[in-house]
Amino acid sequence: MTRKRWLLAPVYSLLCSLCIGQVAHAGGLDQTTFSPLILFEDGGYAEISAQRRDITVSGALVATPNVGAQNVLQNRTTLNLGYKQDLGDRMGVALQITTPYAANTAYNAAGYPLNGTTATLESRAITALLSYDIGQNAFAYGGLRLLQSDGDIYVSLNAGLPNVFSYRFDGESDTGLGYVLGLAYSRPEFGTRLALSYTSPIDLTFSGQEGRVLGAAGATPALSDTRFGVEMPATLSLDFQQGIATNTALFGRIQQSRWGGFEIRPNLYPAGALVTYRDDVMRYDLGVKHRLSEAWGISALYSQEPQTGGLSSNLAPVDGLRAFTLGAEYTRGGAAIGFALSEVRFDDTTTGLGTTPFARFNGNRARLVTIRLSHRF
Repeated sequence: MTRKRWLLAPVYSLLCSLCIGQVAHAGGLDQTTFSPLILFEDGGYAEISAQRRDITVSGALVATPNVGAQNVLQNRTTLNLGYKQDLGDRMGVALQITTPYAANTAYNAAGYPLNGTTATLESRAITALLSYDIGQNAFAYGGLRLLQSDGDIYVSLNAGLPNVFSYRFDGESDTGLGYVLGLAYSRPEFGTRLALSYTSPIDLTFSGQEGRVLGAAGATPALSDTRFGVEMPATLSLDFQQGIATNTALFGRIQQSRWGGFEIRPNLYPAGALVTYRDDVMRYDLGVKHRLSEAWGISALYSQEPQTGGLSSNLAPVDGLRAFTLGAEYTRGGAAIGFALSEVRFDDTTTGLGTTPFARFNGNRARLVTIRLSHRF
């Protein structure tokens, strides 16, 4: 079998996208990052993937380390869909339905100052892409990205600031529109692939009802209509692949998520911004994949997200991670099934109330299991 034939084989081309982008922040707001790799598939292609995230994130107060909260980030399952179709010899279209952002935080610890606090964020993104072969082994791609999101928040603070309070926001769904632009280069005979992608920021307006009660924790605030804006961040990513031996290739991604300056600042929240990110987030993935036979392929991937530093949000108490992913895929005819297991270790971080250190979150982790079914036609 020639290298060119092997590099185009289904089991090989699927392993990159099965592993890369599956870890994301694992415990933060990012869930599934945009990937252009579906555009490299030949002919018609469809996939469905499900991921289970089992997260262990616990912390203890800085002032009284014997007072802590266990498992404040809840386990969750996400589902993603993808479809790609050629349009003649030079063009292709793709459609992706993903969960780019999500959060499910709950403090259930008697004696902890945030006991009773909950926050949920759900989102769905529909990305429609068009690619065009511009010659010389290169193609350009772009499209629109529709983001729908909604969330609910209840904060009960009984210590840690000059005033205790209760705050509640019941959100309604909102939709924003952004775009994707990219340029790719491919030399299958050498196992070479590069794809540079930019996803634009998307403005959302969270509307709903909110209220607060100052001086009392655990209270039920009277609610009134409200609305406030949030800009979801742009991303810039480089996906790459290079054959290094027969049936073996390196692959990876470098991504910058422009979270710097991001904040969620409801109108009536009494402690300033609810969530703040001071700096952009970098992400590095590097892996190797190997074809065992016509049907089987395996891969291994290391991922790192350096810490941004500073105080983290109590609603997303993670900052930085390291992860190792193992993947395998079996192909028969046009159908394939893939499996990936990721072990994630979060870096230690300290959360804050305003500018005051509040709780330390050390030694936390997550385990992610991803299953994907795909079919070529």
